[in-house]
Order: sequence, then structure tokens, then C-alpha cells
Amino acid sequence: MTTISVRAPRRRTFAVALPRLRRIAPLLLILALQSAVSLSLRNTAYQDEALYLFAGRQYFDYYFRGGPPPTEFYATYFSGLPQIYPLLAGALDVFGGLEAARFLNLASMLIATISVYFVAKSLFGRPSAVAAAALFSIQGSVLFLGRLATYDALSIAFVGLATLLCLRASTSRTPLPALALGVMLMAAAATKYVGLLFAPSILAILAIRTWQYHGRRQAIQRTGLAICTMVALVGGLLAVDPSLLAGLAFTTTQRVAFLSLSRPELFVRAVLLCGPLVVLGAIGLLINRTTSLLLALVLFGSSLLPSAYHIYSTEAVSMEKHVAFGMLFAAPLAGNALARLMAEQRGRFIGMRWLAGLAICVVLFGTGVERAHTFMTNWPDNSTLVHVLRTQMRGGVSRILVEESEVPRYYMQDMTYYWEWFNLYFFEYRDDPKGRGLHGVEAYKAAIDDGYFDLIVLRYGFSKKIAEEIDGGVRDGTHYELVAKVPYTTTSFGPGTYYVYRKRGGT
Repeated sequence: MTTISVRAPRRRTFAVALPRLRRIAPLLLILALQSAVSLSLRNTAYQDEALYLFAGRQYFDYYFRGGPPPTEFYATYFSGLPQIYPLLAGALDVFGGLEAARFLNLASMLIATISVYFVAKSLFGRPSAVAAAALFSIQGSVLFLGRLATYDALSIAFVGLATLLCLRASTSRTPLPALALGVMLMAAAATKYVGLLFAPSILAILAIRTWQYHGRRQAIQRTGLAICTMVALVGGLLAVDPSLLAGLAFTTTQRVAFLSLSRPELFVRAVLLCGPLVVLGAIGLLINRTTSLLLALVLFGSSLLPSAYHIYSTEAVSMEKHVAFGMLFAAPLAGNALARLMAEQRGRFIGMRWLAGLAICVVLFGTGVERAHTFMTNWPDNSTLVHVLRTQMRGGVSRILVEESEVPRYYMQDMTYYWEWFNLYFFEYRDDPKGRGLHGVEAYKAAIDDGYFDLIVLRYGFSKKIAEEIDGGVRDGTHYELVAKVPYTTTSFGPGTYYVYRKRGGT
């Protein structure tokens, strides 16, 4: 009997994978650079970060550890569903602290960059995709959001994935991906309500692309399916928790400007934040020969929505974060413009054109890094203040008034309770045995005169007006003594000082 041996073919996994790796190597380098710059940003927790992580810990303990319900109705004033980002970030914070929570945001912004790459590749080709991802990743707002533990990054990631899924649903043989698109749009809007602003744009892209590939009937069917899915999910959320409407109105649809600026001032700020990318996007729109003009117009118009919203509402707060949503839509067009500029052509000025494109990237990178560091130093480094407060937590200290209490409350969860902290946003004080209630400045003044607070911390920052109205009863030395001055220099608005007062008679 003759045995015939057959040699198995040599595996060529590496040989097959190498070309693929080379194709995505530019994207991997872009993601690595974006990660390195974002991770270089340093500061203690921002006020919003501290609030969301504190709330997220409460939700995590309630859902998974059998703890008590959350202490506040967060849904009535949070700008997103508390059970999405705060819960996820709070869970990471429980096990890894602030850095772990911030890592979720870095991962989210990397996903957004990947989405920009594949959207641009689908619409304009691979060279435009590389340029688009590079331009998006070096924006100051994008780098900053990769280190800020707030809703924005995760919502941006969902918007980017929804845009990518929209392109997939428009070319699919079946309308089923439109269902997934509806879910993704709901996730983007529920994570942060401003994400709802971009749902019409993404649905318009779906309709336009589907019409091109499958005709009018399929365009109507798939767009309607995505809309119905999203509406059904949103309706279900509101049925479960009607208080979400209050949060939506308070933070988004009927928002009262906290830091109002004139419209010309906000226009100038918008130009500084995203002007170069939008200009490149406009050039990409004008020279577009690859995709539908109507679709390109939708992309460009969507890139202007965040700036238009802030200019219209005269609200300056969070503008540096919200413009990153618009950059998702401007980047593919801008990448098209940059790729066309740097394209190899026969002629005398090949090298000059390539160097011009590289110079644009270098300038925007330097500006983006500088701006990201500026954003990250908008608030004081609170590490020294927290240390000082820890030394004062003795002798029955149980009521602490801090101009912005969220940050020290977050860092001192191991030795204080939530009900021990007060801030300058809202306060009600019972002034007499009959229960006559005082509110606002009068309540603070009465409580200070009675020595109600054990510790008081003022810095004359965002709530400077109220602090100046009530500080007379603190500085006169009758009930309180100054125990520490804590200077800080990290803010982009200049240096300042925390003044820490302790009630007289404390030990």
C-alpha cells in the first residue's frame, strides 16, 4: 500500500495582512498622535466632570450594589440621560478613578476620528480619508474632549458612527441597517441632547444616497424606517421617565444663557475655534467632483449648526465643546480639499503644492495643541485646596459652603456625605422657628450670621457677584476666621486665590 503525503500549503497570513496594515498605517499613526497629545493634557477634575462622576457612582451603586437611590433628580437638569454616560463613567471611576473615566472619552474621540476616515473614504476616496482624519484629529476641541469626562465625546462618537452607518444603510441590499441607524441616532441624542441637532442631517444623507443607489421608493422606505425606530425609542424613554423633558428643556431647547455674549463676539469665537476647518470644507465643497452636490451641501451645512446655535442663543458656555460635532461633517470636505491640493500631478510645482498642504497641517496642529492646553487650564488645579480641606475636617465639621462644591465633594467622598456640601447656586434657609423661608443672598447672609456653616470657601470666580454680596459677614471676623489662602495659577483667565474660613470655636 502506497502512502501519499501531501504538504500543506504554507500559510501566508502575514503576507496577506501586511498590505492591509500598510493601507491603514496612516490612520494608526494619526490615532497614536491624537492619543499622545490628549494624554498630555493635565488638570484636576472640572466642575462638570466631578458632578457627572459623583452622580454616576450613585447610579452604579444603586443598580449593581444594592445601594440607595440617587440623591438628586439629575434627569431634570442634566444635558443627557443620566443612565448612559454618567453611569458608564461612574463605573470606571469606581474601579480606576478619574483617569479611567477620562479614558472612555479618549476612546470615544478615537472612534470619531475613525468614523471621519471611513466616511471620507466612502465619499471621496482614500487620500481624502487620510487628510480628513488628520485634520479632524488635530483640532483643539477634539484633543480637549479626549481628556474631559463629560457627555460630549461619547455623543460625538455615536454621531460619527451614525453617519458611517447611514452610508452603509444607503447602499445595503436590504433596509434592515436603517433599523440600526435609528438606534444609533437615539443613542447619540440620549447621550447628549445636542446630538439630536444632527439627526435631520444624517437622515437627509440617508435619503439622498439611497435615492442614488436604489431609487425614490427605497429612499422613502429606509428613511422612514430609521425615523420610526428613533421616535419609538425616544417615546419609550419619555414614557419611562417623563422628567427627561424637563432636562431637555432646561439644558437645550429652552436654555437660558449662563454666559451671554453678543452675537458678533460669538461669531469671532466660532471663527477662531473652527474657522480654518470650515474654510477648507467650503473649498472641498466647491471643488467636489466625486459625490452628490446635494449631499456635500448637507455635510457643509451641518458643520455650521453648532456655531449657529450658540450665536443665535447668545450662549458662550460649552461652545468650545459643541463645535467638535460640526467638525465631524466639515472634516471629510476639508480632507477632499487638502488631498486635491497635495495630489501628485505632472508639472513644475509638485513639490511646492505638497509642502503647502503639509504646512497647513503643521500650523493647524500647533494651533490645536495650544488651544487644547488652554481649554484644559480654564479651571483651577484643586489639589492643594482639597488637601487643605482634608486638614480641616475635624471637630464636628458637617456643613461646608464652597463656591463650586462639586469638585471637593468628588475628591472627598471617602470622608464626607453629600448632604454636607453647599454651593452658591441655590440655598434655602429657615430663619425662625415658624419656618419662614429665605432664599438666595438673604438666606446665605442669615446662615452666616447664625454660624450655620462650619467651613466656607470663596474664590470670587463664576459666582463672584454673590460671593461679594455675602462675604462681609465672613471677613468681619465675628463668626469666622481665615485659616488658609490657597493660590492657583493654572487658569487661562489668570491667577486667583481660594479663601478658606472656619467657624470660630471649632477645634
